[in-house]
Amino acid sequence: MSVDEVFDQIEKLLGEISEKIGNTDIILISTSEGHLISYYSKEQVDENFVTDLSAMLGSIGEGMKVILDELKIERQDEEFILLETAKHIFILIPLEKASIAVKVHKPALLGAVRAVIKSYIIKINELLSNLEEAQMKMMREEIVKEVTPLSL
Repeated sequence: MSVDEVFDQIEKLLGEISEKIGNTDIILISTSEGHLISYYSKEQVDENFVTDLSAMLGSIGEGMKVILDELKIERQDEEFILLETAKHIFILIPLEKASIAVKVHKPALLGAVRAVIKSYIIKINELLSNLEEAQMKMMREEIVKEVTPLSL
């Protein structure tokens, strides 16, 4: 599978999650280094905003992993950090290779939102692994092109 195909599958999956949750403002996946992998929003979102948010998300996700480790709280890539306000629900999921943030406006039920997202965690992790493999394959192919001597 190519890198573009994996990105397309991730985008499709984020749209599917948004559809199932309903009332989703934005879903964002960021690497642990804070690089944007993909996002979905029904509304037009400024790319600079998404890039900045992605950078912060990577830091927060990694920071939460450290905090959980320091507090000796066992985790298995299924932990949700939840924030509920009068108008919104915000969920942060620090995975092994990335972090996911979901902002939903109410009315939405916290348990329902959590259940929908949790049902997709395995698929998201599989796609992230596929993305990593596709990127490594692409890099190896580029190296081979650079090293292979040209025949006359």
